[in-house]
Amino acid sequence: MSKRAELEQSLENDIAELAQLQENLTKTNLLTEQMGGMLSTFEDRLAKLESSILPIHKATKNLTKLHENIEKSVSYVDEIIGYLGLAAREDLFISKGPASPDDITEYLSVVSKLKEALNHLNTLDYRSGEIASQKLTLTLTKANFHLDTIFKKKLTSLSAPIDFCSFAADTPIPKISEADLEELLVMTGQLAGLDRLVGETGDVYEHVRTFSELRSKYILKSLAGLAGLTTATSRGTSATYLKGSSPFIKYMLFYLRLCKAEKALIQKIIIKPQAQSCFLQAISPATDAFTETGESLISRVKRSIAKREYADVFMLIDVSSNLADYLKQYDTIVAYAGNRGAELAELVSNSKILIMFFFRDFYEELKQPENPKSIQPVDGTVHEIASITLNIVRRLLEYEPCMNAMLAEGWGANLSCNTLKAMAKEILQLLYANLENKAKIYKRAVLGVVFLINNFNYVVKQLKSLGTEIIGGESESMFERGLATQIGVYKNSWSPCHQFFSDQAKLDNGGKALSKAQREMVKDRFKNFNAEIDSMYAMQKAYTIADPDLRTQILNGVKDVLVPMYAQFQQRFTEIEFSKNPSKYIKYDKTGLEAMIDGFFVGSADVEKKFFL
Repeated sequence: MSKRAELEQSLENDIAELAQLQENLTKTNLLTEQMGGMLSTFEDRLAKLESSILPIHKATKNLTKLHENIEKSVSYVDEIIGYLGLAAREDLFISKGPASPDDITEYLSVVSKLKEALNHLNTLDYRSGEIASQKLTLTLTKANFHLDTIFKKKLTSLSAPIDFCSFAADTPIPKISEADLEELLVMTGQLAGLDRLVGETGDVYEHVRTFSELRSKYILKSLAGLAGLTTATSRGTSATYLKGSSPFIKYMLFYLRLCKAEKALIQKIIIKPQAQSCFLQAISPATDAFTETGESLISRVKRSIAKREYADVFMLIDVSSNLADYLKQYDTIVAYAGNRGAELAELVSNSKILIMFFFRDFYEELKQPENPKSIQPVDGTVHEIASITLNIVRRLLEYEPCMNAMLAEGWGANLSCNTLKAMAKEILQLLYANLENKAKIYKRAVLGVVFLINNFNYVVKQLKSLGTEIIGGESESMFERGLATQIGVYKNSWSPCHQFFSDQAKLDNGGKALSKAQREMVKDRFKNFNAEIDSMYAMQKAYTIADPDLRTQILNGVKDVLVPMYAQFQQRFTEIEFSKNPSKYIKYDKTGLEAMIDGFFVGSADVEKKFFL
């Protein structure tokens, strides 16, 4: 029973709780309905409020915009009014110019305002604007004049000529300071705008023209010393040119370095459209002077060649080689210079053409048949052509790299070689043939032999001093063989003296007294020998073998053969009577004969030196 009662009690409690929940739900629904009604009412009221406020907001926004437009219009009108009266307000200040040339900041600020005003008024189509523009233009013209004057003065102070004569090749060119460069940049920026607005119509702005005129004078005067030194040197004469000693080499280096520095300066401070034309105008006078000096140098070499003075040829080789190298080193400058740069390249071409024409003509001179009336050394010494040729070969080897480069580039097309080694070998071959032809001109064959001995020996000595590793040993061997051959020919020229003592069978008396015929034969041999050797001595004592060692070698060779033969013959017939007066026929004893032979070739022993350049 108790359990049932508990269940009933629990059920009653649940029913009571459910009733409570039902009551709460009813209240909640009622509140929800009331809240929904309130929200609907608020939404209706808010919609009405929005519809009433929106026109006011739009009107306010339009009024604000109109106000802003009015303010802008008023400001613009004030600005235009300010522009219209700006020229009158600033004319006095502008007319006076900057208070100090060292401080033009305020002046440039006013100029900028005037330029801005003129640019703006030029866009308007008002009559009053045209009048104001004219006044602004007039004021800016005054400003342009003052700024250009200051610019000119400043640039002049920075363009003092430099004497490069005392400069070493690696000495840097003095530069404009950064502060001065910045000042120039500011002024050219202003002047470019002024020239565009108020300057005369033309392709070149006035300040650019001023710049190019001043800088062209600076470059020209800076190089004048080197140009004068080159000209002064060209008037002198020098037997030997020292490689790298031409003042023109230093002249060309500093000319190109100045051009490079000028290009860098112009590209910094001159507006790009006018930079290149400004550069060309700045370097034009100096380029004219440089090319004129170069052409004068080439003309000088032509005159020297015509006078058979060849030292200048090697100067031109040196100059053209250095100029070609410098043009490669400064190729961007040369290209930027346009036609003026091409003139420099033409100098190199003209130099190389003349150099190769010289060698072509020299080849032809060596190949030409000898004129029988041409003047030869009367004592058989070294011919001028030998000394000239060896000097040319010797000097050429000093310029082997540049000569090989020239030949490789095809400048030696009129020659039959493409390397300096081949060229030197061919020149020496032509010299060998030329000397042989010259020897044939001598009426006395033995003098021609002495001539070849002297010349071949001279060439051999010079080639040995050069070294065979440079031009090869073939040429030296050729002249050595020729020398040996001619020495042999000379020794054979003594055969008439030998024959008097070679065949003594007819003089054999078997220990008895000589017959009359034999005595006459002995007398004839002594007499004819005396006549022959006296004749040879009379001629050959005036000949010269300039090399004392070679002279001794040749005469010793003669004595080694002749003296023993003569001594034996003379001794024999000193003991055998062939005449009652033997001293009439025996003119020389052994010592006397040796002394006489030693008297051959006693001409000038200093002949080689007078020809060597």
